[in-house]
Amino acid sequence: MSEAAGAPRLGPGASLAQLRVARGLSAEDLAPTLNLSLSTLRALEDDDLARLPSPIFVRSYLRAYARLLLVPSAPLLAAFEQRLAEAGIEDGTPPLPRYLRPRGLRAGLLRFLFQRPGWVMAGFSALGAVLLGLMVLGAGARLDTPESEVPEASRLQAAPLAPGGGEAASLSPPEEMLGADGLPELWVGDGGARLELAYASESWTEVRNGADRLVYQGAPPTGTRLIVQGEGPFALRLGYAPGVRVSYNQMNVPLRPHTRNDVAQLVIGR
Repeated sequence: MSEAAGAPRLGPGASLAQLRVARGLSAEDLAPTLNLSLSTLRALEDDDLARLPSPIFVRSYLRAYARLLLVPSAPLLAAFEQRLAEAGIEDGTPPLPRYLRPRGLRAGLLRFLFQRPGWVMAGFSALGAVLLGLMVLGAGARLDTPESEVPEASRLQAAPLAPGGGEAASLSPPEEMLGADGLPELWVGDGGARLELAYASESWTEVRNGADRLVYQGAPPTGTRLIVQGEGPFALRLGYAPGVRVSYNQMNVPLRPHTRNDVAQLVIGR
């Protein structure tokens, strides 16, 4: 992201926009993945400080955008701080005066806790010990339960998000081709419902069809599209959901409601 001598210096947002275009991605593709409105993403790429929210939010936007494009965020954040300094924008919120500080039972309880950190730590330690005991008891109960008595859906959720053994070894390799826009595509199956995944970054992926048969398992490279056709519904698991855009029969599928710690698990077309 360094510029030649004498050339205009790109701002952090413009640098990310340049990378996005070079990778064949549109702002409309990335805005839902970054959980930003299209207008906010445009302002970020234009380095338009007047249209952007507080710098504390912009820093988070830049980190998420850099992570999505698999580039380091430190140079972008440094360039953003320089832009703030050049524009004379101070990032800081003065403390509330005493007469504006929150009052009432909740505020008093919070002040009581923060003034006694030892009590708070002891309470969290005790709570952690109780939760650990419950987890151990639950694990013992699961070990005593025969696999035949575990519901099929629970066995699916418990499957490891990593390369499998015999079932994965029997998979046919996907057909590789180039799409109409020149992007690489992987095709699995023929006819029926259509599940399409576009990868802005690598993500471990598992797809099962309506017969609960594993039809794809792997991590397509960045910029690839995976098209799975066959009998629905499809059970989908993604190791890094923020980097993948999913559609089913040409309708976008939101991943955020099904994502926890960047891992998504959902059934599509049910």
